[in-house]
Parts: sequence; C-alpha cells; structure tokens
Amino acid sequence: MSIDWNWGIFLQQAPFGNTTYLGWIWSGFQVTIALSICAWIIAFLVGSFFGILRTVPNRFLSGLGTLYVELFRNVPLIVQFFTGSDAQWNENSR
Repeated sequence: MSIDWNWGIFLQQAPFGNTTYLGWIWSGFQVTIALSICAWIIAFLVGSFFGILRTVPNRFLSGLGTLYVELFRNVPLIVQFFTGSDAQWNENSR
C-alpha cells in the first residue's frame, strides 16, 4: 500500500488569472504576513495609547483608559468574536 502524491498540481495553471496554484499559495502567504504585521502595529499603538492613558493624573482620562482595558481584558475573546460577527451578519442580511 503506497500513496502516490501528485505534487505537480502546484505547478499547473490555475483556473482564474495568469498564475499557478503555487502562485496563489504564495500570494495568500504574502497577504497573511502583511495583514498580521499591520494588525500587530495597530494593536501595539492602540494598546500603548490606552496604557499610557491609565497613567495620566486626570481622573476622567485615567478612568477612560481603565474602562477600555478592563472591558477587553474581562470579556472572553469568543464573546467578542460572536458579538462582532453577529453585527456583521445582521448588516449583510438587509
């Protein structure tokens, strides 16, 4: 019993566009890396802003920073995903 792997499919012409399947995979990898880097930079900047906001002497700004941090820290990530995806589904259903 042996498995015959067909690795040549990666070099075949893709049905859409002027590229191969391997080109699609490489393009998807590049987009994934670019989006990951952009998301990390945005998260770092927003997190730094609200982290610094918690240290200012103004009670309102400090409270605003604390509210943001505690809200996202104490709400489970799966609940945040479902809340955001529910809003997206409701928007698309109209």
